[in-house]
Amino acid sequence: MRDNQPIFIVLFFLFCDLAFMNMIYWSFADIYSDESLNSHIYAALVFNIMWLVVERSLYIYDVRYLILAEGIVTTLFNSCCVHVVLSIFVLFTIKFQISRIFIFQFYTTFVIAAMIFRFGTRFILRHISKGGYSYKNIAVIGGNKEGHFLQNHVQSDNTFGVNFLGFIADSNHFSNCSESDYILGDIESIDSILQQQKIDEIYWALPLDNEGQIRKVIRLCDKYMIRFHTIPQFLASPFKNLSVYGHSGIPMMHLREEPLEHLTSRCIKRTFDIVFSLLVTLFILCWLIPLIAIIIKLTSKGPVFFSQRRTGKNNQDFMMLKFRSMNMTNANESKQATKNDSRVYPFGAFLRKSSLDEMPQFINCLMGDMSVVGPRPHMLKHTEDYSNQINDFMVRHYLKSGITGWAQINGARGETKTLQEMKNRVDLDIWYLEHWTLLLDLKICFKTAFNVVLNRDKSY
Repeated sequence: MRDNQPIFIVLFFLFCDLAFMNMIYWSFADIYSDESLNSHIYAALVFNIMWLVVERSLYIYDVRYLILAEGIVTTLFNSCCVHVVLSIFVLFTIKFQISRIFIFQFYTTFVIAAMIFRFGTRFILRHISKGGYSYKNIAVIGGNKEGHFLQNHVQSDNTFGVNFLGFIADSNHFSNCSESDYILGDIESIDSILQQQKIDEIYWALPLDNEGQIRKVIRLCDKYMIRFHTIPQFLASPFKNLSVYGHSGIPMMHLREEPLEHLTSRCIKRTFDIVFSLLVTLFILCWLIPLIAIIIKLTSKGPVFFSQRRTGKNNQDFMMLKFRSMNMTNANESKQATKNDSRVYPFGAFLRKSSLDEMPQFINCLMGDMSVVGPRPHMLKHTEDYSNQINDFMVRHYLKSGITGWAQINGARGETKTLQEMKNRVDLDIWYLEHWTLLLDLKICFKTAFNVVLNRDKSY
């Protein structure tokens, strides 16, 4: 998706945003800070670099986020939230003193300026398009679902001045066109249609198996200086997240967009995992592990920790750590925990209800076996069983397993009594795979803490 983004759009908006950011920073810097000029230069450099990091990880200059009103608002808000967290963390590390009033004034002014600029650009483009100055007239060969998909997409927003003229359809596809459609004619009479209509671009929506007919259309398009394009037959299929990229000059298609396939995104996520896990280890686990270890030893027989082999990223298994919450039995290796499970001893029930039994997994996270946020790891037996019953089950293993996840905060946690419950969990995990952002990880962490404190999850 991002790889096909026109570079001039990215550079134009990136340049304007950085210009706004620097003008606003230096306007407020002398008012709210007593730091030296050199310190301000370092701080301004941090702000700029962090904006480049945010841009690379959130794809904020994708056309969808620049022309759709909802996309403009939500993308600016999300990117500024991530930017302020990253910037303050770096500035705190280098011991730069920054005023809270400055932060509020800076981001408020920046968001307003960037939003006015985006909506202004959108208004100008729409005005130019409505005046007919930059219209491109397009026609679609084929009145099938792919052709209608393109028609609906073009007519939904004319910001970039695309005017849908109609369909050129053969007899097999006229039946799919309603009376409200613009039918330009039959494909057999395409020569006269191209002469009579002012068409700038032709889109071929039919299957690509009729090579002779395609070559004829291309020759005619070249003759009348009309650009020819093809529409993938997958366009209107259930694969809603298709993206196209180039490999050695050959166009390829992804069935789904995966933000964490980008190196920058993976680095950001891994940095977040390390920082978050270190903070938990230094401030919580250092005293929590000895305390819980003593109570476990006093209330039950067996080891303090329970380690179990689970399925992780790329179907590679790893040893997952937990505080032991059950009496030791052979069933622990294959049987899910259930409500009022007889294997759970009294203090173990508290550990499970409070989710404290999961805390040692931050050690797994530091070791690189797990992530703070991701799909919950399953026992090897369950992975084998469910992979044979749910088509997309193994897709969730493109990611590292998580201590918490999108599925967990949406209620898909704990025992899965039916196959449909597991399928719902898999669907949520795949949604997370396709929509990852650092802000989403932060949201999941806060929501998890909220659910644990109020005991609003299904832990038992």
